[in-house]
Amino acid sequence: MKKKHLLYFAAMGALYVGSTGSVFGADIYGSRDTGSNSNPGTKQEPKKLLWKVMKAIKSGDVIRVAEGTYIG
Repeated sequence: MKKKHLLYFAAMGALYVGSTGSVFGADIYGSRDTGSNSNPGTKQEPKKLLWKVMKAIKSGDVIRVAEGTYIG
């Protein structure tokens, strides 16, 4: 019986990862060149300023920063 429960939870975890792309949280994107602070922080619509990215994250999120020179 315990093996069935373990298999069930493993399958549900795989479905969750497949639908979100991450077990822990969301990916928040930042780009100095193509970002805007009014953007939601997705890959297609990154935020511009890193402090805005930092304000948007939650526990478990991953920050993805585009290549470039960031001053400040």
